[in-house]
Amino acid sequence: MTPFEEVTQFINDGLSVLKEAAPKKHREVFEVSLDQVFGAFKNLDTSYIAFEIPKKSGEMRQIEAPNRKLKWMQKGLKAQLETLFEAEPGAHGFVPERSIQSNAGVHVGQRYVLNLDIAGFFPSVKRGRVQTVLQLEPIGLSKPAARILAQFCTRNRALPQGAPTSPTLTNLVCMRLDRKLEKLARHYRCRYTRYADDITISGPSKDLMHHLLKRITKILITEGFKVQESKTRILPNSQRQEVTGLSVHAFVNSPRTYRRHLRATLHTWQSRGMETAMEALQITDKAQFIAVIRGRLQHAQHTNNTAEVQRMRATFHQLIA
Repeated sequence: MTPFEEVTQFINDGLSVLKEAAPKKHREVFEVSLDQVFGAFKNLDTSYIAFEIPKKSGEMRQIEAPNRKLKWMQKGLKAQLETLFEAEPGAHGFVPERSIQSNAGVHVGQRYVLNLDIAGFFPSVKRGRVQTVLQLEPIGLSKPAARILAQFCTRNRALPQGAPTSPTLTNLVCMRLDRKLEKLARHYRCRYTRYADDITISGPSKDLMHHLLKRITKILITEGFKVQESKTRILPNSQRQEVTGLSVHAFVNSPRTYRRHLRATLHTWQSRGMETAMEALQITDKAQFIAVIRGRLQHAQHTNNTAEVQRMRATFHQLIA
């Protein structure tokens, strides 16, 4: 089997997974040919559209979205990757049956919460690292096929923010990091989670949080990452403690910022379309996107059933009608 035949088989194995959940009338498109894969490979440089969306901070986030043909192949790659590996227990971002709620829930009732952010998360994952993890178990591709697939999933030699494969590949690349940080947290009887680039450690004392921050910073450097120092916070339970935008005192609650971000997502969907709103949340499947928004609205309704939340629910139902 040639490297391109191996790549084509890998993509089609993933598309067959997607096929099982698709309506029968669409099943004829769930396969790509060797020529289609080779053609897409030759045109990778012109297969992305770049645009900007606002971050929560007010700054702009660069999105590089693949065209329809490449995006479909990347969805197949993503599906096959997810059948071959399971993210570490501490990873909650872009993992089936895990969410910002499950991520925050781990840290409920802790005396101190340490939040830190990985700087330039997606651009930090370079093509060489992607190729390496694709060669290793549990993926186990040949070196030539791994090199081709790494090119399929990167742009300008790094993971693009906007490709379906990028979130899954970061969880694969971060498996060793997650294991190290989980082990470190257990050693000090603390709790650890990671939601994409947001790392949280919670435990009994402020001094311990400062100590762990130094240890984590060193571990991140050895793993090819660095801390975004401006976003580092150590929060005592005498103040409002938040993890991935949710309050974690006696129970997971949705603060004002959570509702504001949800409102902004609905506004983007309403004014600029579902695709743009999906890109902002790094979600590539429409059904998953709708389920995420519905779940966040249900959580907001359960914890803060205000007139504002009712208006957002009405907007959501109008959009999906």
